[in-house]
Amino acid sequence: MYHFFYQGHVILPIYKLFSMLSFPYLLLSIIVVMFSLNARESAAIEFDSERQVEATNPRPIRLVASIQPLATWLRTLAPKQADWEIVTLMPPGADFHHFAMKPSSFQILKQADLFVWLGPDVQPSFSRLVNSAGVMHWSVFDVPGVSRLTLREPAVHGHHNSKKLDWLDPHVWMSVGQLPALLDALSDELKPLATQAQKADIAKNLEEAKGYLDSLRVRLASFGQASKQPFFTDHDEIQYLEQDVGLVSGGAIVSGADHVVSARHLFKLRKDLEHTALACIFTNAASNKQAIENVFGVDTPLVELDVLGVRLQAANLYDFWGYIETQLRRCYSS
Repeated sequence: MYHFFYQGHVILPIYKLFSMLSFPYLLLSIIVVMFSLNARESAAIEFDSERQVEATNPRPIRLVASIQPLATWLRTLAPKQADWEIVTLMPPGADFHHFAMKPSSFQILKQADLFVWLGPDVQPSFSRLVNSAGVMHWSVFDVPGVSRLTLREPAVHGHHNSKKLDWLDPHVWMSVGQLPALLDALSDELKPLATQAQKADIAKNLEEAKGYLDSLRVRLASFGQASKQPFFTDHDEIQYLEQDVGLVSGGAIVSGADHVVSARHLFKLRKDLEHTALACIFTNAASNKQAIENVFGVDTPLVELDVLGVRLQAANLYDFWGYIETQLRRCYSS
């Protein structure tokens, strides 16, 4: 006869223990214990499998930019070997000044690890949605010390004391002089998302970009030094660049926020510029080139300057500024 023992003492004969338990209860207890052990083992295997998948295929960091020029900054700073996804929220050709976000855009925004935008002063349509999405965000115009120019009245600059408007000029990404400080501030926002190795890569990318911008600024300034001949623009979009490198603007047909120009205004521009030789007229992807030629004639060359990067999808900062430099050279060598 078998007994249970505890520290040398007989506790209870084993047959009496089993006689105290009914057979159905005993069978159920055995099943419950076996199921519990099997479930724990399965959960452990599944958890270990998930850890292995996560280690070999981590979720990519998603960076979302409101406009293409800001996306070029992210593509320049982001670690080259890392799986970082960079998305531009505004599609090519979208109206920068009157963009209305769609539900699909809001879903993209909600999935962002960081949203980079100009800020509520110049992109008010994003403000409420940024708060609703609860997403981490970085605003260019919130960087301490960033220069804030106001839009100029559409007119011949320097003629009849062309005045400033009350609206903030949003085209700060065209400020080659402020870009090193802005990239510095943006890199600080990216580092918390990165591993140690990726942080080193971001720092390296930052220093390379700053070196490039220093030499670029010297090259762009040479255009203004070589020729004091003014250019004209369809939209007033590059006054930040004018101030940084000393380019001379003859004026603009419309300000950055305007779209409709009266025939009277065009006639006045033609009269004011009757005796002015222009280096070129900068147009953009949405410009009505035929209407511009009707006003200024065909002798003044038209050079497209796509400051929104509509034709530069998936570009980085080097691609963007390489294009700007090429177009400026075309203007001054025409």
